[in-house]
Amino acid sequence: QCDSLQGQFESSACHLATKQDEVCGCHEHAVNHFEALRTNFSVGETVRQHIHESAVRMECYIDALVSNGIGKNTDMHRCKELSIDTSHLEIAYGLVPVVSGTCPSAPPCSENWLSDEYSSGAWHDKAPAATCAPCETIAAGTLAPTEAPLSAPAVTDVYSTWTSFMALNKNTGQALCWGYKGGGGDCSGMDFTGTTDVLSTNWAFLALNKNAGTGRCWGHADWGGACSSIDFSGVTSASSNTYAFVVLSKTAGKGQCWGQADRGGDCSSIDFAGITNVSGGHAFFLAWNAKTGRAQCWGPWIRRSQCSRANLIGVTDIAIAQYSFVALNKNTGKFLCVGHLGRCSGFESTAVTDVYSTGHAFMALNKNTGKAQCFGNSYLGGSCSSIDFSDVTDVSSITTDFIALSANVGKLQCWGDLQTKNKYGDCSDVDFAGVTDVYAGKRSGFMALNKNTGEARCWLGYYNLQSACDGRDFAGVTDVYGTSDEFMALDRNTGRFWCVGLRGTSICSGENPGFVFSQVVA
Repeated sequence: QCDSLQGQFESSACHLATKQDEVCGCHEHAVNHFEALRTNFSVGETVRQHIHESAVRMECYIDALVSNGIGKNTDMHRCKELSIDTSHLEIAYGLVPVVSGTCPSAPPCSENWLSDEYSSGAWHDKAPAATCAPCETIAAGTLAPTEAPLSAPAVTDVYSTWTSFMALNKNTGQALCWGYKGGGGDCSGMDFTGTTDVLSTNWAFLALNKNAGTGRCWGHADWGGACSSIDFSGVTSASSNTYAFVVLSKTAGKGQCWGQADRGGDCSSIDFAGITNVSGGHAFFLAWNAKTGRAQCWGPWIRRSQCSRANLIGVTDIAIAQYSFVALNKNTGKFLCVGHLGRCSGFESTAVTDVYSTGHAFMALNKNTGKAQCFGNSYLGGSCSSIDFSDVTDVSSITTDFIALSANVGKLQCWGDLQTKNKYGDCSDVDFAGVTDVYAGKRSGFMALNKNTGEARCWLGYYNLQSACDGRDFAGVTDVYGTSDEFMALDRNTGRFWCVGLRGTSICSGENPGFVFSQVVA
């Protein structure tokens, strides 16, 4: 009887160790994600402080210049030496709570575990324990019960935020969401029957039924995850940026926005009469009338006057960066630059077939001639004079880098950020022979896939998981989708899929997804 109870104890200990490892993995991801966000936001924090200092100092200079006093030079010097308080712009980031328990946990039957649980007990000399059975030798039926694998519905479309995925069957209205619940990873109990469009910000989803005039949102409320006050009747189109959503009713000439008000979530001052198109970028929106070319912008760091002066008649493509946009007319090959990074007057504005952007730079490409021009922040994709664009078939980008694929010759070229530890802009040491497709993550990271062999190369996430795809077989993969630090690779023919990236991002992390798609609709 003692040996039987010992077996049950060790079985439960194995189950506990497994769960503790899951907790540790989840906590590790939370810490990594927190540090990644803090790194990302700290850049913006410095920019905001610099902008505030510049604005205060400029106001001081203007007052000194327009004053009638005799001490104008003294006042100018005072402005230069002015001490400006930016403490109100400092962000209190807080800390991630310490994980409960020990990480990693001591596995049952290890030397330390045997000492703690058996040999150190006063009873052990008189009633020694039987030989400990390691976890891998315990029959599955004797282990404590585990959660049953989930079965996903048939899938027609997959969407993602920074931290979550959504798999939807538009034919049945069934969906499965997973990942970080606060970022859109929980849509349980929701009926998506009739859904025509799904959009996302970084932390929320919007599912729109334009035929019925209904919509529903979930995820972080401050990032657009709450839309109960929005009237979706008559909505003809929708768009999103990093922080907010906008829906447009062309017939009524009405637009509605929600999310972060100072990042595009407030459009109460915009006149939507006659507006036919809306596009979202990093933190602002662009709306225009395709017939008249009249444009309007709202959001930070881009002046409305810059947009109102732009003529967008004939525009076919829009590329948006943080403070600027490029509008392309494919029929004429000409493009127009507007905003802080839009100073492209020194570039040839004809014979362009495609435009692309990172968050800080633009690229105008002519695929027919194999020539391209880059402009903007030279460290974040704005300099490409050393890149050979002949035979380029596809271009992908993240917020700091470009990558160009020449699928016919199996060549990839990267340029952009060479300053951080990730260095996505340098892929010179990666073997891309045979690569057929390239995919970009929501914020950072690329996946280069050879669909013929199932081999892939990844350089992914703020923690630069270059080995995330090494040695894995992606044979049969038809589609790839990304969050900020993970990729989901789907085989539409079988419903099988893989997730690679930071551990714990979703329930399909690692080698064993835990569930499969029962059917995939092409």
